[in-house]
Amino acid sequence: MTESALEIQDKQYIKMTETPVEKLVATLAVPTVISMMVTNVYNVVDTAFVGTLGNSASGAVGVVFGHTEAWLILIGTAIIGMLSYYMWYKSIRSIGAPRAVCLNVTYSFWSVLFGALLFHIRMTSYDYVGALLVLVGVCIATVYTNKKRRKRLDTPVY
Repeated sequence: MTESALEIQDKQYIKMTETPVEKLVATLAVPTVISMMVTNVYNVVDTAFVGTLGNSASGAVGVVFGHTEAWLILIGTAIIGMLSYYMWYKSIRSIGAPRAVCLNVTYSFWSVLFGALLFHIRMTSYDYVGALLVLVGVCIATVYTNKKRRKRLDTPVY
């Protein structure tokens, strides 16, 4: 017996709505990642074999390879953006919006730090002072938020 299209659609709907997000992302991402890896290996091997035919044939493969890579970069960027928003909203849910916003503001500090350490960008004293002020502001806001929250939790409700 075969299932009707409506039954299959219902099963898919239940799977997408009731499966934990982490498991769902993993089960959907693994086949996609394997497919992308196979495509890249195929393109590299194809380029190697066609390269023996001459420059024009190798150039034609290079155009197709570049087109495929552009799509993969676009899809990868979309996936990274999606995961970033997923993690952001998960952190908001777990630590609360006020503290999450305080952590979000630290991006300027991380920009200065990674720029200096990883990319050897020369920073001025103003850059370091600004990054330090951001950290101090985040610490003050976090402590203030915690005190306000504790006070609210200690207040009896009648």
